[in-house]
Amino acid sequence: MERPWRAESPAEAKGAEKAVNLEAPFPKGEENLAGGGKAAGPGRDAFGAGDGEMDVSAVDGEYGGAAGDGEYDGDGEYDEDGERGDSAGEGEDDDQDVREYLSVPLLIDATLPVYHASVPELVKKRSGEWRRLMLALGVERVKGPGTPPVSSAGVRGLDGAMFMDFGALFRDLVELGIPEMAFGDSFGCATALGAAWLECGGRGVLCSFGGAGGLPATEELRLMLHTSGISPLTGDGSAISGLRAISELFSGKKTETFKAVTGRGVFAVESGVHVDGLLKDPRLYEPFPPSLVGGRRYLSVGLHSGKAAVRLKRALMGIGGDPEQDRALAEAVRQRSLELRRGLSDQEFQRLHQELRQRTPEGAPASRGKSGG
Repeated sequence: MERPWRAESPAEAKGAEKAVNLEAPFPKGEENLAGGGKAAGPGRDAFGAGDGEMDVSAVDGEYGGAAGDGEYDGDGEYDEDGERGDSAGEGEDDDQDVREYLSVPLLIDATLPVYHASVPELVKKRSGEWRRLMLALGVERVKGPGTPPVSSAGVRGLDGAMFMDFGALFRDLVELGIPEMAFGDSFGCATALGAAWLECGGRGVLCSFGGAGGLPATEELRLMLHTSGISPLTGDGSAISGLRAISELFSGKKTETFKAVTGRGVFAVESGVHVDGLLKDPRLYEPFPPSLVGGRRYLSVGLHSGKAAVRLKRALMGIGGDPEQDRALAEAVRQRSLELRRGLSDQEFQRLHQELRQRTPEGAPASRGKSGG
């Protein structure tokens, strides 16, 4: 039976809020990323069953059916001492339910199960390192290779929630204490839905690094938790850099240059107004410092660069010079960029700076041409 909220279009999504049925089974014949099944359609990521779940609190990342210490084991329900039960029991009050739900991790990473079908040996080899880096990132639960990314108690889908009053829907669903919520990506909104779920007080978002397997992106949700103040992130960014390197091995692809959080070019700027803002207060254009995610600020000079841009570029590259000549250097940069029909590389900028210094006698006044910020 198809889950009623699994709408494939805005029209089908209309009114789905009233039709949510948490008891409906997962649809059959869908893509099985953990077991090599067939694909049934866009955004439908069903997963095969497996053994055990990786518990990030366990020594040496060993796998076991029950996580213990208040963690979920994949079959029963939560209780405070970490023991599994087939039912929550009778007579439990609301406070007990709240305490149990608060023991659910905010994020549950399922990257290893997603890639296990395609590169099982590599995933097993790197699983321990992956677990340590995720723990350093502040992700409390990491599913191990061969486990089903979505447990039997989890809910998967809600792809069309963006087309309805998802805030009201999510607040109602949070009251049910769902231990795992795996949003689908049929409309490219899985990460946004995961963020909205967390903002509504939800927990247990099933995610994967880079959004692999059609799940919300772990790193983006982790930074959302940081910037919103829900769960601040500390560190030097080595965890993000390390996870990116391993995920590139798993996927066989380089991370897109401007991929949110992990892209190597997300902190690149060129236009004068952006540079001027960064010089005054980096928070004007950066929601978090580059060092937090292992990135670095990169300034690309070109057609829109003014004296503030070339001054910052010199500082970033460790190039000395007379600040009075920055106006002339900015004009030379814009002219060269116009000739090349692109921005200048670091080497081209350095050569242009050297040429200008050689042409301009020491102490000579700088050009008084037009400039931008």
